[in-house]
Amino acid sequence: MFKVIGRSAVAIVLTQGTNFLFPLVALPFISRALGVEGFGLYTVALAFGNYLLLFSDFTFNVNGPLHAAEAVRKQALSRLAINSIILKTLILAPATVVCAIALRETTGGSVDYIFAAIITAMMTAYTPRWMMYSLDKIGLFLIFSIVSKATWLFLVIVLVTGPEDISLLLLLTAATQAITAVGSLIYVFSLRSGQARGSFGDAIALFRSDFDQYLAILGVSSLRDMPVIILSAFFAPAAIALYGLADRVRFALLSVVAPVTQSLFLLSSRLSARDGEGVPQHVRGITNIGLIACVSVASLACAALAPLIVDILGGAEFASAVSMLRIIVFIPIFTAINSSLGVNTLLANGHKRAYARTQLVAVAFSVPTLLALIYFQGTIGAAFGGLLAEALMSCFLALQCRRHKLLGYAFALR
Repeated sequence: MFKVIGRSAVAIVLTQGTNFLFPLVALPFISRALGVEGFGLYTVALAFGNYLLLFSDFTFNVNGPLHAAEAVRKQALSRLAINSIILKTLILAPATVVCAIALRETTGGSVDYIFAAIITAMMTAYTPRWMMYSLDKIGLFLIFSIVSKATWLFLVIVLVTGPEDISLLLLLTAATQAITAVGSLIYVFSLRSGQARGSFGDAIALFRSDFDQYLAILGVSSLRDMPVIILSAFFAPAAIALYGLADRVRFALLSVVAPVTQSLFLLSSRLSARDGEGVPQHVRGITNIGLIACVSVASLACAALAPLIVDILGGAEFASAVSMLRIIVFIPIFTAINSSLGVNTLLANGHKRAYARTQLVAVAFSVPTLLALIYFQGTIGAAFGGLLAEALMSCFLALQCRRHKLLGYAFALR
């Protein structure tokens, strides 16, 4: 069992590495080319793009493996793929308008800048990563991702040379992401699993089936980019750039959390669809403990090396980001705890509604606190607010697991 999880995790680690670490390698070139103010505008564009992605991803990155397992069993994979595209389009249509207006109001950016930010998010939105993972084609997706990100890294180093190249940088991201998106879609539809017919009604039914979880995902995931969005309304791009640089390190640390959580949930989905049994309790517990331990060590190392990390990634202009980095690097520890208690425990044991409601309650407490901290303490407040939000989520999920007598299950060793 551990070998299966390990192989899956390694494949996803490599895939996530292309998505998390390639941008980290490019970061020193980007920060120095754009300068502090330009990097601030780039950070805001990424944050708004992530919000757009959150809306369009619906629940596919959480419940996608469950939908895919059922579709494979019913020979209806092509239908699910088309319905997911229809649903994403229905959500993206109004969301892009709101995103464009918000970007214009907060940054005063040009039409090229706003268009580039939106098209970048849309390319990622239409990439069926969750479906490729569910079909156990992580290796093929990895090849697409490596080609995409390696091409992007080369073009960024060669072409992005000054602050005026922000729009070009975003368009390069969109163009290279299209390699992964188109390649994955071609593979999915080449399987010809069932009739390749979807409908508006089926897409709406899919939307209604996971609506509670959708609201919860929007709330929780939005907290991760909310500090940048709030900062963009009150502070100049130069201040946002410092927070953005530190937050890129958090983003890289998540490459430890995501692969393990996804591989464990994918395996559980497959086993449940096949024989009704999930991953054994002790396997889940040992995996959760190991995940939290690894992330904790990585976070402590980054905190100790914060001045060196900031100097490498941004240079002297970003020196003030050290204090923020020493706070932000501890967020992934709580993210790992939340993944262990939430997706790996509550959701894996069928408590989807309880998981969704717990997330919404945590968001209701976190958002006002985050707003107050940013208003009074600026970028440092944003860093503390992000850490507090994840910590509150851990507390609420622990209480929910205790209520369902699953707290011991989450960390069982036998």
